[in-house]
Amino acid sequence: MTKLGTHIDPHPHPGDPGQLERPTWSALTTQHARFALGSGLARRYPPDISPLSAVGEVSDASLRDLASLLAPGEVVGLFSAEPVAATPDLTVIAHKVVDQMVYGRSEAAPTAGAVIKLTHADVPEMLHLADLTKPGPFAARTIALGSYIGIRNEDKATVGSKSQAMRVVGTPQDAIWVG
Repeated sequence: MTKLGTHIDPHPHPGDPGQLERPTWSALTTQHARFALGSGLARRYPPDISPLSAVGEVSDASLRDLASLLAPGEVVGLFSAEPVAATPDLTVIAHKVVDQMVYGRSEAAPTAGAVIKLTHADVPEMLHLADLTKPGPFAARTIALGSYIGIRNEDKATVGSKSQAMRVVGTPQDAIWVG
């Protein structure tokens, strides 16, 4: 685990397992760089895509950069291997643990329904499902981040979905943050 204040390469290299310690930073400085707002020590997604943000390392300078990307009262999520302390400009409203897991089997898990590729036309249903299940951040344009698949029941309602939005290429099994 990376300790607070230690340096993370600001330009991750494919295959570097350190990318998994700061997945949002890794995404915003590689495959999602086109979506990134900010430069220097902090990045974030546009609010209509995701409330997630990132810093290259946890430091006073990085957190100042992050604060400069936010509107007054705006709430963003920040992944870190350790808790992040409040600053004069940023208030910590919650600390949550996120487990990283890798599915080690080569065969797909069984499903109960039709597996389909989700498109922009499915976003209203995806937003409804996210509102019901509270899996984490999902906004109107989140689908732009990567491929989404869904499971539809016999009534043609989407009852589950997964994304490759935070795929960290080059890591073991090309690790995927499932949304």
